[in-house]
Amino acid sequence: MKTDLLFEKPNGWGLRGDPYLWGELKLELDSEITPSSADAFQKMIFDRFNKLTGNPISINKDIYVERYAHGGMSSGMVCIEKWREYLIPLLVTRFKALLNDKYFNMIVDHKFKSHVIDKNTQILIVGTFNPDYSGNNATFFYGRGRNYLWKLLPTALGHPDLKPAELAEKKDFMKKSHVDFIDLIASVDVDDPGNYEDRYLDTKVSEWNDVLSIINSLPYLKKVCFTRKTFNDIPNISKKIEEIRDLCQSKNISFFALASPARYYNNIKQNEWSNVLRS
Repeated sequence: MKTDLLFEKPNGWGLRGDPYLWGELKLELDSEITPSSADAFQKMIFDRFNKLTGNPISINKDIYVERYAHGGMSSGMVCIEKWREYLIPLLVTRFKALLNDKYFNMIVDHKFKSHVIDKNTQILIVGTFNPDYSGNNATFFYGRGRNYLWKLLPTALGHPDLKPAELAEKKDFMKKSHVDFIDLIASVDVDDPGNYEDRYLDTKVSEWNDVLSIINSLPYLKKVCFTRKTFNDIPNISKKIEEIRDLCQSKNISFFALASPARYYNNIKQNEWSNVLRS
C-alpha cells in the first residue's frame, strides 16, 4: 500500500508515544495490499493498533508502550482519545479521498448547520466551527469530550453541570435560560477535516454564517459572547468578530470575548464565565 500521502504528519499529537505509533503503523501498512473499501481499511487500522499497542481501540484509558518511552512527562504514552477521535478518522478520510481520486481536499459542512436559533434568545454564544465528519462524535454545539462549556455555562447561570446530560436536558436549559448558539463558519474546504484549530480553518472557509443578520433578527438579545479571547494568526475570523462587536455596540448589546471552554476546566475560567454571564 502507498502510505506516504496517508501518513503525512497530522496537526498535533495527544501524548508523546503517538508519533512513534504513527510511524510503526505506517511501516505495518507499507507491505499490505490496498483494501477495496474504507471499512476494510478501518478494520486493518484497528487490527494493527491492537497488535502494536497490545490493546483494542475500544479501551477507555491511555496506553503505555515501553518501546515508545524516550523521555518527557508523557513518554511512552499513547492517547486513546486522540486516536479514536482524530488520528484514525483522519486516516480513514484520507483513504476515502484517495479511493475517489480527490486527493485530500474536501468541503466539510458544519455538523449543526440546520440548527434554528430561538427568537427569544437573550444570550448568544458564538464559536468558530464544528465539522461534520466521521471523527466528530459531538451531538450538539461544544459536545466534544475535552470541551467544558456544558459545565461552565450552566454553572454560571446557577444550574447543575450539564456536561454528562442528554441533549434534551441541554435544550431544555437553553429554552429556560434564553441561551442559544451559532458558529462563524458554515463550511470549509480542507485537506484535514479533523483539524479544529482556528488558525488552520481561518484561510479554509468556503462559507461564513451570516451572524450579523441573526443578531438583527433577535429582538430580546442582551449579550453576545465569543468563546475565544486571543486573535493571533486568525485575521479573517478576527475581522468577522470586529464586525459583530461593532454591530453590538450600535445596538447597545453587550459583547464579550470569553476564555475558551476547550481543553480544561478550572475555577479561574469558571469565575470569568460567571462574572460575565451574571452581570
